[in-house]
Amino acid sequence: MSGISSQIDETMWSVVELDDPRALDEFAARYPAYRDELAKRLKLVRGMKSAIPHRPVPRFHVPTRGARPALRRPILVGSLALGLALVSFAMVSNYMRREQSPPAPPSTVNQLPKSPSLEPHQRKEVAPQTLPTGDGQANVTKDPDPPTNLDRHVTVDVKSAGLRGVIGQIASQAALSVEFAPGFEDQLVRATYIGVPAKDALADLGQNFGFTALAQGERKVLIVPALDPGRPVTTPPSGSFSEPSPVKSPVIDPGFSPKEGNN
Repeated sequence: MSGISSQIDETMWSVVELDDPRALDEFAARYPAYRDELAKRLKLVRGMKSAIPHRPVPRFHVPTRGARPALRRPILVGSLALGLALVSFAMVSNYMRREQSPPAPPSTVNQLPKSPSLEPHQRKEVAPQTLPTGDGQANVTKDPDPPTNLDRHVTVDVKSAGLRGVIGQIASQAALSVEFAPGFEDQLVRATYIGVPAKDALADLGQNFGFTALAQGERKVLIVPALDPGRPVTTPPSGSFSEPSPVKSPVIDPGFSPKEGNN
């Protein structure tokens, strides 16, 4: 507080530190103009004492070597008061510094160095790789199509079953939804396909029994009762075959409806 002499300031801190009611009343009666300042400092010191664990304040002990002159007693009291004032001031400064200290900056995370970017004149365009054909012309290679449900391998081994049911077994194992176009005729067949793609099994059945399996997206197949003249004749997978069943019995539909299938 500006306007307070250093002697009164130190005495006030000493009285506040001692927290003696008689000393407080005596100081307030002697210096009524500093009652408010005394109350503020008393509140501050009491708050600090309640927040900080109590530690005994070291006191100054004067060695006793005989009687001392009476003139040195005021000096001893003043030195003690000054020491208490310095300790109180240090505690207050410590407390205020901790309250006002800015938060620690966040720790920086080491980042990997970025690769240097090339200037436009330094960039090189990579041309697509080409493969020569038989006539000497370059042919641009294409990425293969991603696999679909028709590429899933299926296993069917029936001695005598309806053609609709065999197609249904293939569609079920490949998670396909199958739909039969009007005019499709069911018949008894014998077929064996061991671990072959579903599209190959359907193509072989279509060549032998006169239908075409048309893909309608990734999970749906339409069975058209006619051969596609534009499609090349495929060779059945090794160890696979299909033919009319020699068993003469009524065609039994295993319950696979034209629009059912596993998605």
